[in-house]
Amino acid sequence: MVKLHGIPCRRGQGSPALALSLLLILSPLLFLSTLAQQASAQAPAIVSAAAPGTWEWVGGGCFEDIHMVDASRGWAAGSKGTIVYTTNGGVTWLPQDSGTGAQLNDIVFASSARGWAVGETPSTILHTADGGATWTPQSSGTWAGLKALYFASATEGWAVGQNGTILHTTDGGANWAKQSSNTANTLHDVIFVDATRGWAVGDGGTVLRTVNGGQSWANASSGSTRALSGIAMVNETYGWIAGAGGAILYTDNGGATWRAQSSGTGNDLFGIGFISTTTGWAVGDRGTILRTADGGMSWIPQASGVLVSLRNVKPTSAQSARIIGHWGSFLRTTDGGATWQREIVGPNNPLQSIHMLDNVQGWGVGRGGTIVATNDGGDSWLPQTSGTVNHLYGVRFLSPLIGWAVGDAGTLLYTGDGGATWAKRGNYTFDLRDVFFIDAQRGWIAGQGGPILHTLNGGQSWAAQSSGAQRFNAIHFANAANGWAVG
Repeated sequence: MVKLHGIPCRRGQGSPALALSLLLILSPLLFLSTLAQQASAQAPAIVSAAAPGTWEWVGGGCFEDIHMVDASRGWAAGSKGTIVYTTNGGVTWLPQDSGTGAQLNDIVFASSARGWAVGETPSTILHTADGGATWTPQSSGTWAGLKALYFASATEGWAVGQNGTILHTTDGGANWAKQSSNTANTLHDVIFVDATRGWAVGDGGTVLRTVNGGQSWANASSGSTRALSGIAMVNETYGWIAGAGGAILYTDNGGATWRAQSSGTGNDLFGIGFISTTTGWAVGDRGTILRTADGGMSWIPQASGVLVSLRNVKPTSAQSARIIGHWGSFLRTTDGGATWQREIVGPNNPLQSIHMLDNVQGWGVGRGGTIVATNDGGDSWLPQTSGTVNHLYGVRFLSPLIGWAVGDAGTLLYTGDGGATWAKRGNYTFDLRDVFFIDAQRGWIAGQGGPILHTLNGGQSWAAQSSGAQRFNAIHFANAANGWAVG
């Protein structure tokens, strides 16, 4: 049985029906191999053939939340029931079987063993008592999709979601009871500072507050009509809210009233986290990361290196934080956000091509200049710095050290150290789609809008070859005399 975890954020294309509008045949050989290579090159998620008849998840997915119980152990959840975990501080992330295909929006752990995840379509609550080795459903008692949850202890927690739904448990989720929110707006986040004082935020500028564990929830004046997606409270007095259109709200009176702060962005913000009354981050659409060191009086943008939607941020100190987002984006900083490092669970941009040098070592390239490499047969993939943001479509390695990658706008990259560094070669302007070498000296490049390129000296120079056409997607050679280009 083929089992795939880590489904991409948008419905991926199936194996493309290759319209072979053009076929140049120098000699008939390995045509099916070229088709298979081209089909796999357009796959939007990484999978690895672990054994005959099975597929092992290696990456991808729309992640919504992350929870670390310590510096080493953590979990993340997202689309299509995806749950992954790490035991080495995020160096590698491995899948867990959630038992559901539902969208998971939030995940929390009360200890390294006990955790919960909530989601929607339908209403979903999952529980584990063994660190995620097994996940079992809990009855929510509602059809409403759930967006977030918070546990104040190993037994008492709250979940919020569509139609103003608020659920409460005092027995670790064995039973969930509804609490009255007095709103029909979807609630996107909930937080408590102890067993009695809590807040929930949602659509239409909704901010709810309780001082009795949710026996009653009162509306607080947010002064906003925007969708509010995330809330952070550092104590019972100071807190911040993030929302649509770059909205950031601030309270210094326990949420009785909220005032707007200038974020400097119009992008929707989805997650916000503070480590103190002065230092925090907010994240959102198009790779937006904002940081404040003065309680939100000023918010400074930081470079994320991605353009995907970032969904949540979890700071652990004034210098350290983790961010999670779509397309498998796991970001981490240890220098206050001056730099953000990517932890690859799946490509944060879809991969277009993968080349395995052997059963262990391989490379993948994709959109936005993405290059990733594996040294364990695809069990884990680590990012490499390509030096470009152009989309990459083809990759080929001749040895563990020497490799080539090609892409849009004449991008031709070379590495002589296994991808530790990549250097631009050539000065081409047309899009390059595939590269193939038969040995260390002889190779070809095919693309769109230009000739086929050929080298006899290991890529030191490339000469144009006339083909009678200029639109190719793939190229393959059996030997120096026999090859094919398709488009």
